Amino acid sequence: MKKPAKVEPYTPQRALELFATYADEDDTSVIGPEGFEKLCNDAEMPMEGTRPLIFAWQMNAKEMGKVSKDEWVKGMAALKCVIAVAYLLA
Repeated sequence: MKKPAKVEPYTPQRALELFATYADEDDTSVIGPEGFEKLCNDAEMPMEGTRPLIFAWQMNAKEMGKVSKDEWVKGMAALKCVIAVAYLLA
């Protein structure tokens, strides 16, 4: 079980730190399928459920299982993902 997250205000820098955690090694401008799966696992979001699809939709991802840095930045800013960012980086 993960430790409880300390809630911190959303900042673009925190969102970028989180993006870098899951970005592809070969192309750091995108979270590819492997990084997306790891992100979902770390967030305790089962891949076989609808939550990954909803998350990708909220990020306005153009490709399934991929999130570009631009999509991530805009999506996180729109959602102000305070808890998600704090929880995953904790």
